[in-house]
Amino acid sequence: MELADLIHAEMEENPVLEEAALEGVPETAPTERAEDPRDRVDIDAYFQEYYESVYVPTGMPPEVRDEVPLENIPETGVDLAEHLLWQLSMNAVAPELVETVRFLIGNLNDDGYLAEPLETLATAGYPLKTLERALAVLQTFDPLGVGARSTPECLRLQTSDPLLLEALDRYWEKVLAQDEAGLEAALGCSAEEVRCLMETLRHLDPHPGRKYTLGRPIYVEPDVWIIRRGDAYLAQVNDDGLPKLRINRGYLSMYRDPGLRRDREAAHYIEKKLHSAFWLMRSVEQRRRTLQRVAQSIADHQKPFLDQGPDHLRPLLLRDVAGDVGVHESTVSRVVANKYMQTPRGLYPMRSFFLAGLTSPSGEGYTLDRIKGLITGIVQTETPGRPLSDARIARILESQHRLTVARRTVAKYREELGIPASQERKQTR
Repeated sequence: MELADLIHAEMEENPVLEEAALEGVPETAPTERAEDPRDRVDIDAYFQEYYESVYVPTGMPPEVRDEVPLENIPETGVDLAEHLLWQLSMNAVAPELVETVRFLIGNLNDDGYLAEPLETLATAGYPLKTLERALAVLQTFDPLGVGARSTPECLRLQTSDPLLLEALDRYWEKVLAQDEAGLEAALGCSAEEVRCLMETLRHLDPHPGRKYTLGRPIYVEPDVWIIRRGDAYLAQVNDDGLPKLRINRGYLSMYRDPGLRRDREAAHYIEKKLHSAFWLMRSVEQRRRTLQRVAQSIADHQKPFLDQGPDHLRPLLLRDVAGDVGVHESTVSRVVANKYMQTPRGLYPMRSFFLAGLTSPSGEGYTLDRIKGLITGIVQTETPGRPLSDARIARILESQHRLTVARRTVAKYREELGIPASQERKQTR
């Protein structure tokens, strides 16, 4: 489900939530009634108690939210395995675990769950301890919950709330039955805490892989525009197609009416709907802010590309942008998944700006494609009959470009380029 569809579905189900009128367009015909002071209510202040139970307190990093982030909702379909393999290439995973993580990705089902127990997978020749370490790596990837072996584990991977974790670990049957009274007694907490717990649980995703199933092709519209302002570039989020949300004033007035408290069922219903509406509104705004900050970081890092074109793309890893924005690498991965950026150089997938590579001591960046281009150029200019060995090519990269590339890495890139080994090149010339 796309984000716009999710918002519209919530608006249809939640009467407290409504779409604000466009600026300059009156919502209804003008009337003579005096302004109601309740129209000027400070919603943030009045419902602070609910914010504190649902949203992250000021200063807490956004990646520790307990609800599934809206960045996790892709705007179009994308293959789950491809999405995970891209993250594997963009994260600093221990070399000895890379192949094992790739093996586990190949054993996920459509929901993103591990299809077989680790003990069964170990019969394919992978040590059990290595599989356990690789799974721990995979479970840090986006979407949250991927690599789980059960529904409770999937949900645990999406939350850091101690109360919810205890409920999932010890009282799963009560959670399934939505037994709020039983959970209140078992957890030793208040009814309000249990209601908040269940509301948080409703926003978690027990099928994280499904949203990455390939869907029908659609026309691509940019999620972010990069606009030049003098010598700088500014990222601007494209909000077209997303409704502007607000709280229905009638329901807000009803909630403030002391008489409503005598009808506990009605009061609980409105309170629950307000809770859900505020979660969605704050989450949409957080998504917009995070997307803008990630896009701005990309634009700052890739300014040479914006100024001069594709040949000047710099190496960029998830952790570089995560450090700028102050979030976890998996959050950046969620934000850029299937998002597009309109730049002065054209429309590009946001993740295409993340490239592995090396940086010389002078600060010049070399992407893997650029390094391969250097290797191709060196081979093309070698003396006929005296082809250069991989070790010699590595030394030329060091002396001419101040790039430290291991001999075996040169050999790997050469093979990927389809260039024969030096002995074979000597025989064919």
